[in-house]
Amino acid sequence: MSEKKSFEEKALSLNTVPEKLAELARHPNPTILRKVIANPQTPKEIVCQLLQENPYLITGVGDEIIENLLTHFDCLPPQIFPILFEYKPVLILKAERVDIWNNLKRKKRLGKINLTGISLEYKNLAGVDLRNVNLTDATLRGVNLREADLRGSNLTDADLTTAELTGAKLTNARYSYRTKWPPHFNYTTCGAIGPYACLRGVSLRGRDLKGVDLWRACLTGADLTGANLADANFGEADLTGAILDGAFLKGANLRYANCERASFKGANLQQADLDYCNLKNTDFSQADLSKIHARDSDWRYACLGNANLEEADLEKARLHGAHIINASFWKADLWHADFTDAIVRRVSFRRAKLEYADFTGAYCHDTSFEGAILRHTLFPDDF
Repeated sequence: MSEKKSFEEKALSLNTVPEKLAELARHPNPTILRKVIANPQTPKEIVCQLLQENPYLITGVGDEIIENLLTHFDCLPPQIFPILFEYKPVLILKAERVDIWNNLKRKKRLGKINLTGISLEYKNLAGVDLRNVNLTDATLRGVNLREADLRGSNLTDADLTTAELTGAKLTNARYSYRTKWPPHFNYTTCGAIGPYACLRGVSLRGRDLKGVDLWRACLTGADLTGANLADANFGEADLTGAILDGAFLKGANLRYANCERASFKGANLQQADLDYCNLKNTDFSQADLSKIHARDSDWRYACLGNANLEEADLEKARLHGAHIINASFWKADLWHADFTDAIVRRVSFRRAKLEYADFTGAYCHDTSFEGAILRHTLFPDDF
C-alpha cells in the first residue's frame, strides 16, 4: 500500500485518535485534509483551523458532513459561506442557517437560484429570503416559512402540505394545479400566479411568464403589457379590460376566456387557441393573429385595424359591427362567419374560404376577394 493511501485511510478511520488526526491535519495533500475534516473524531478546533487556512477544502467534503458542520460547529470561519453559497446553497438551508442565507443572498445579488426538486421537510426557515428562487417540484412539507419572502419564486408542482405560511409574502410566485398547499390556506388571494388566482388589476408588465397556468384566473383590468406569455394557459380565464399590448402569446390557450374590452394592440398571438372566446369590443390593432384557432368566437365590435389573420380558423366566428381596416385574411377559414354591419375597408380575403359567410349591411370598400371561395356568401345590396 502506498504511503498516500495509508494516510487517507487513517484520516478517515473512526479508530484514529485525535492526536494522530491533528498530525494528519498538517499534511500538504488536500485529499487527506478533506478526509480529516470529514472524520467525526476530528476535534472541532482542528476542522475550523483547516477551513480557516483553506476555505475551498469545504467543496470536496460530502453533503452530510457539510450539513453537520453547519448545524453543530459554531467556530466555522465566515470565508466558507460565500463558497458554499455558490457551490451548494441548498446545504445552508438544510442546516437551517437562515441568517447566513439571507445575508449572502443580499450581498451576492444573484439572479434566479435553481433549487428544483429540493427536499426541506420540517425545516425551520422562518423569515428566509427565497425571492425569485426556482422551487419547482420541491418538497416543503411541514416547513416553517413564517414571515418568509417567496415573491417571484417558482412553486410549480411543489408540495407545501402542512407548511407554516403565516405572514409569508407570495406576490408573483408561480404555482400550478399540481402544487399542494396547506389546508385552509387561500392561495388564490395571496398574490401568487396560477390557476384560479385572483389578480384583479395587477401589473405584470414585461414579465417572463412563458407556459404559466392561469386557468380560470381573474385578471380583470390587469396590465400584461409586453409580457412573455408563450404557451400560457388562459382557459376560461376572465381578462375583461386587461391590457396585453405588445405581449407575446404564441401558442397560448384562451379557449372560453372572457376578453371583452381587452387590448391586444401589437400583440403576437400566432397559433393561439381562441375557440369560443369572448372578444367583444376588444382591440387587436396591428396584432399578429395568423394561424389562430378561433372557431365560434365572438368578435362583435372588435377593432382589427392592420391585423394579420392569415390562415386563421374563424369558422362560425361572429364579427358583427367589427372595424376591420387594412387587415389580411389570406387563406383564412371563414365558413359561416358573420360580418353583418361590419366596416370592411382595404381588407384582403384572397383565397379565403367564405362559404355561407354573411356580409349583409357591412361597409365593404376597396376589398379583395380574389381566389376566395364564395359559395352561398351573402353580400350587401350595394356591393
